[in-house]
Amino acid sequence: ISNVQLWYPHTHGKPSLYRATFRIQTIPCNGTSLVQDLSHLTSSNVYEDEVSFRFGIRKVDFSVNTSLGGLQLKINDEKVFLQGGNWVATDQLMRFAGDRTRYAAEVGLHKAMGLNMIRIWGGGIMERPEFFDVCDGMGMLVLSDLWMSGDNNGRWAGSYTSPLNHTLYLAAVKDTFLLFRNHPSLIMYSGGNELYPTSKSPPTGILKGIKTLLNNIAPDTFFVVSTMTNATHFNPAKSLAPKDGPYGMLEEALFYERNPGLWDWQNYKHARFNYSKVAFQPEIGSISLPVLASLLRFMTHESAKDIPGYEDSNIHHVWDYHNYLGLTSHRLPYAEDASLDTKVDHIYQYGSPSNMLVKVAKNVYLVVLPWFLTYSFAPVTHRSEYCFRAQLAQFTQFRSMFESFKLRKWIWYTAVLFWKSQSPWPSLRGGLYDWYLGVTGGYYGVRAALVGNSGVERFHGQLNLADHTVAIVTSPQALDSINICTTVKAYLLAGCETGRRLLSRAFDKVSVTANSATNIPHSEIPWVGMAHGDVVLYRVETFSVEDEKLISCKSFASTSDPTNSSVIGYERASIAEYWLSDWTNFSSQPQNLSALGEWRENTALHVSLHVNAGWCNCSENQDLCQRTGCSTSDIGVQLVNSIKESQTSKKTCGANAIAFAVFAELHFSGKSTQKDSRVLPAVYSDGLFSILKNEERSICISPGPGSDISDKKLQVQISGWNVKTKTIQVPKRCGRLSMDRE
Repeated sequence: ISNVQLWYPHTHGKPSLYRATFRIQTIPCNGTSLVQDLSHLTSSNVYEDEVSFRFGIRKVDFSVNTSLGGLQLKINDEKVFLQGGNWVATDQLMRFAGDRTRYAAEVGLHKAMGLNMIRIWGGGIMERPEFFDVCDGMGMLVLSDLWMSGDNNGRWAGSYTSPLNHTLYLAAVKDTFLLFRNHPSLIMYSGGNELYPTSKSPPTGILKGIKTLLNNIAPDTFFVVSTMTNATHFNPAKSLAPKDGPYGMLEEALFYERNPGLWDWQNYKHARFNYSKVAFQPEIGSISLPVLASLLRFMTHESAKDIPGYEDSNIHHVWDYHNYLGLTSHRLPYAEDASLDTKVDHIYQYGSPSNMLVKVAKNVYLVVLPWFLTYSFAPVTHRSEYCFRAQLAQFTQFRSMFESFKLRKWIWYTAVLFWKSQSPWPSLRGGLYDWYLGVTGGYYGVRAALVGNSGVERFHGQLNLADHTVAIVTSPQALDSINICTTVKAYLLAGCETGRRLLSRAFDKVSVTANSATNIPHSEIPWVGMAHGDVVLYRVETFSVEDEKLISCKSFASTSDPTNSSVIGYERASIAEYWLSDWTNFSSQPQNLSALGEWRENTALHVSLHVNAGWCNCSENQDLCQRTGCSTSDIGVQLVNSIKESQTSKKTCGANAIAFAVFAELHFSGKSTQKDSRVLPAVYSDGLFSILKNEERSICISPGPGSDISDKKLQVQISGWNVKTKTIQVPKRCGRLSMDRE
């Protein structure tokens, strides 16, 4: 092959593929020798057998980074920071096994979030060839465990003698290696999930057989014995990590500690596990709670109404059955004295609204309040509010998780895999989208951290929520030695004075390199709230400035707030938003966002957005789609927060109101309001973001594989925390959309 086009993960380049075809044909013999002239063999001939498949050409190099104490990957000699998710199966009853459309939808959602690796969990099954075909085409790396897990192979339960039939097991391993060895996406196998000790698990005979088979069949595929072993006997050449987890909510600032949320619960109950190196984190997980429309698909209205109480008290048996993990975090989960453990309920953190009382017994409700909430009585109509707050909690949780790991890439970490990014049934634990393929706040949070609002973000400015400094994280596809101007602006969020600008600061130009994280010198941001209980929106923006004449970035701070994606002629490269309360006493007082709850209940201060939407393959929508940056297969949605005095309760109240936590949903038109009319799946470029006064923001919506939108009327619904819900019809698309089914 001349001029070879190499296969890359989608975060690093194009996943170039070739097609190989092998044919068997009977060739007539002349005496005892074969006919030498084979020129008569053409594609029109009849063949005894034929096989055709796609393949990619790439160089894979896993090595132990001795300074970080873990494995590090290079693809085609380029370092790859692995940011991925754990995969169990498409469905617990295997109804989608081999379904290319379902695989394309789920892997596509992973890619849309910016994830570049999927780990197939050893407690599940090996996926089908169609799964790997989709991963090949989308540039998604795969780490696959073999079928062992500490859950049933002796460590946590079961027996070290399992599996009993070694010959049968190794025969299945051989078939697996033969079946998948030509897939460029599959770069690593592990012997199983959380196997320990490696001297006993996998059994010695099986481990030796696996290594021999892999060396003979697929020698370019890397192998580790286990995903996680033990801190006291950890060998990074044999397993990925000495410890994994945690699997619950954390306060966002705590993600910026080394090995966030991990505790040495075996040796020192009160000791954080930040003294050890966990460079490759195969599992770190948390809650997953869908939007209300999905919740009502697998719960009765009565069960869905019976939401968990304050600090996850009184969990309904149906919620428990669906593995409800809880939205309360603990600072000292293993404290012998429970009074030392500071708990934060990430739902009630937004205040105690009039429609969220706590059930303590049948038909008995009590207001149980944390230190910052206001006492109130009200009717109990709370499930929609609970679900909305859960989306915000998931957004901030998972955005902080991935931003913090990327901030320390090549310094502390080489990989982070979320547990779990999808689920084989409607579960309330793990999943960045639900089983029905509806996106959650977690999807938007991960996308905000890894991809950004533009979908091609190469320079990401972000706020460190532990020390409140600013950093720039660059993608592998960013150019080296690019100058970046970064600004931080702060706005009062909630109440009559919402939108009032409290801070505007620009930092000196910083030269950044690709695939790196750069802390901006002297960039600590102060708390600028005016009163106790204020909530402030901090917005970090970056601008790529190649203009040699631009000496200072100060002009960016003095410029009035943008109405579109550029400021004084320079394109905005990224935008990140953080809603925060007074952090100066964080050690004793968690974040208090209750002002947002009060603001939401004051509907007189809600804003109405101007919305425009259309298919981007229509010529009449060229201007719309150029402004939104959407592709021809997308629906472009333009949103403008053009506030008029007539929209506010008083001339001075809410005159600069910010539209907060704005999101879109694509629906079929004309369906019964009693049914879920959402188009599923659909990929959204942005969600749960803010729009300043007179600012324009955009969303690209791409109906996903299997969404079945042909010849059907569609509408876009726009909602938000303080936004009047608006629904607009999407004009009919022009012509047929082309979709790459490969």
